[in-house]
Amino acid sequence: MGAFRQFLQRPRQSGLRKLLFQVHLWVGLGLGLYVLVMGVTGSALVFADELEGLLHPEIEAADQKAGAPAPASALLAAARRAFPERQATALYGPTSHRPTAVVYMKRGDDVLHAYLHPVSATLAASTTSSTSAVRWLQDLHFNLFSGRTGRTVNGVGAVMLFLLCVTGIVLWWPGAVRWTRSLMVDFGRNWRRINWEIHSAAGFWTAGLLAMWALTGFYFGFSQQVNGWIHRLSPVSSLMVPESRPGVASTKPEVEKMIADAAERVPNGRFFGLQLPAGKRSTYIVFMARDTPGTKQNCDYLYFDRTSGAYLGTWHRGLSASAGDEVIRWIVPLHFGLFGGLPIRILWSVLGLTPALLFVTATMMWWNRVLRHKVVDQRAAVPGAAKPLEASSSTSTQSLLKPSEGGVNS
Repeated sequence: MGAFRQFLQRPRQSGLRKLLFQVHLWVGLGLGLYVLVMGVTGSALVFADELEGLLHPEIEAADQKAGAPAPASALLAAARRAFPERQATALYGPTSHRPTAVVYMKRGDDVLHAYLHPVSATLAASTTSSTSAVRWLQDLHFNLFSGRTGRTVNGVGAVMLFLLCVTGIVLWWPGAVRWTRSLMVDFGRNWRRINWEIHSAAGFWTAGLLAMWALTGFYFGFSQQVNGWIHRLSPVSSLMVPESRPGVASTKPEVEKMIADAAERVPNGRFFGLQLPAGKRSTYIVFMARDTPGTKQNCDYLYFDRTSGAYLGTWHRGLSASAGDEVIRWIVPLHFGLFGGLPIRILWSVLGLTPALLFVTATMMWWNRVLRHKVVDQRAAVPGAAKPLEASSSTSTQSLLKPSEGGVNS
């Protein structure tokens, strides 16, 4: 209790704080560039669809002539004719921000997006990570250009980011008397002090959001494991989906019949997309949106056998039946700002630049505290070398490091 009271009143004299400072310092130095890249790319990808349409206007130039929408089978066939060396994995219809339909065409770990006119089923555009800046950013942010391995590395990086958030909050605490002063930046001080206060205040105000991004990012890196952990505590519906029965059919099921069956079972729904089976026990999944604009977060998932096309069951995603479902349901919206409309997306995009700000201010603090003194010592050791000017008399670098004055990272 005495140690805790000492931390509350005089945190800079705490041995635990000194240890956590070293952890925060070295994890931050090792992770700094990675966090900067994740923050900048994530901030841009909040508006991925808008950026893709801006950079590839042909995606937005869908045939708006009156006519019945092309059937899903015609869209799939058109994509397969255009890219016969690839395998179709999913089809999604037009949305409120994308007038074209899109078919995902896979070859190895590379996925091509084939954009098709919804009426004529003609190819409008195609993008991959090598032909689209947005797809390139997505591959960097999600996979580090290395598929499943990259997602695993991102999961480990998320753990390190969470550690930075926890240690950062502990290091931020200046004591019971002065804590309110650490909530803001005094721009009347010298630049070194301003830099430190920006790092401290920005870290405090965004620590919760950064921790959330870290936890949800960990989920994307280790989704199967996390799903299993949550399922042990509270049932997760997505882990109890039906599987296709073993067997080989002479002909493939007709996707139009499955979509029509799904429409009858969800009379107030709207066709959102179709996922094709990827394995022997996997199924066709027809997504029926319950709201407009639809997202996969508010769709009914209707499962159909891969050999017979028989209906197997429905998962009403978003209509959670357990605490586990509720946790899983919120992971994607929280990470990408897919709730609250445009204001949240703008906020997420702006605050996504916080890691870059923290990285820059931390680098400047490290220069002031460590590297600058090494440069001074090396130049002083050279005979006849001009000595760099020291800090102004108002606040020297050494005075900034004095714990009694709340110095840089002290």
